[in-house]
Amino acid sequence: SCPHPSLLLEGVRSHRGGGGGGGECCLLPPGEGWDEGSWRFTIRTMNISKLLHAALLVNDLPRAREFYEGVLGLKEKPRQTLDFDGVWYGLGANELHLMVVPDALPPAEQRPRRDYHVAFAIDDHEAVKARLAALGIPFREGRRGFPQLFVRDPDGNLVELQQHT
Repeated sequence: SCPHPSLLLEGVRSHRGGGGGGGECCLLPPGEGWDEGSWRFTIRTMNISKLLHAALLVNDLPRAREFYEGVLGLKEKPRQTLDFDGVWYGLGANELHLMVVPDALPPAEQRPRRDYHVAFAIDDHEAVKARLAALGIPFREGRRGFPQLFVRDPDGNLVELQQHT
């Protein structure tokens, strides 16, 4: 039988269903496996055309909504009925989903500086910076040489606000 991934990665060639001289692994769809006459492994790629949504975990939905709607100005969009609380925001061709989880999330101070994050395009870096400061919301400037701010939501999720010029 086919020796499967660990042996395939070591260069052992297999034949669908029966070992032997080159060909395909029995765990992969037809057409995927070792190329005849080479040590190159090929897998057909998926055709991913765009990002549909990003999701963030939150504990307190009203507090999160106050931040995403009240501070960032995101607009809620209809959400199907699911077995957990949350809210969806429309962002052009994309969406942001906030999903409520009962387990406590790690506080911002326990998360790394380079953390999982979402990034939003902004029109006016200075105006956004002034608004965050006026609201008493801590932020930091990016270090990449272009207008970029990083802020944490009330649940500690990192949000990047970047002005594209």
